[in-house]
Amino acid sequence: MKKINDRPLVAIDVDDTLIYWQHKPGRRSVSIPVDNHDEMFDVHEGHVEALKKHAARGHTILVWSAGGSDWAEAVIKALQLEEYVDIIMPKANWIYDDISPNEFLPNNLYIHEEADDSTPEIS
Repeated sequence: MKKINDRPLVAIDVDDTLIYWQHKPGRRSVSIPVDNHDEMFDVHEGHVEALKKHAARGHTILVWSAGGSDWAEAVIKALQLEEYVDIIMPKANWIYDDISPNEFLPNNLYIHEEADDSTPEIS
């Protein structure tokens, strides 16, 4: 069993949150190993910057991906974010709770994929 410190916890998804699968001109790209070859993915600069800002405030940074922990780790390494991330894990398949996430994560704390690459407001 692992116990996480009682600091604010920030959970950040990988696919289409830290990196984009669809390329658009003008975005920075990184090379990430996929199935024994490298593929290029665009970087969501705003979310990467938000991750760094949360880490600078002493928040616990959890990165997850439906693609699994190995994929999440490969992305974190490609983005050179190892020093900012505390936990890497697969995305949860089920969540059991007595209240809806809407009740404990108001809209200003749930950051949905931004239409642009801007940095979300961090309070």
